[in-house]
Amino acid sequence: MGRKSLGPRLWFRPERIHSTRGNREPGVWIIRDGSKMISTGFGKDESAKAQTALTEYLAGRQEQKSFFVYFVTAEAADYPIKIGISTNRTLRFLSLQNALPYELKILAVMPTDDPLLERRLHRQFAHLRLRGEWFLRAPELLAYIDTAASEGLAA
Repeated sequence: MGRKSLGPRLWFRPERIHSTRGNREPGVWIIRDGSKMISTGFGKDESAKAQTALTEYLAGRQEQKSFFVYFVTAEAADYPIKIGISTNRTLRFLSLQNALPYELKILAVMPTDDPLLERRLHRQFAHLRLRGEWFLRAPELLAYIDTAASEGLAA
């Protein structure tokens, strides 16, 4: 499985010799969005303008994906908690239920437009990680899930 996209971001491409034309191209700020590389046209000293171009690019994106971060466990004593992310809630839960020998229990679901939220949660609770996306059912993690649900972050 490939790495998750970091999302659109700025990258400075240094001065180079064009591969087919042979002419020298000055360094330029590039918007990297997955495999797309879009030139901003701004040079090294124009990073603020390049940042504005990135902001405008993000505002104009047609396809804004909605994600949800979920916390699931099973109806079994001390069963670990899975922290995951998906775009299709129904299919994801069906596939998880099929893989678990116990009844799936959804603790919380947090809608988000941020595809990196799951990663940040994995880092935050890294000390509780058992393996992959499965975490120890600890009071600290359960408190976070309860807080997210009570503050309306979970749906």
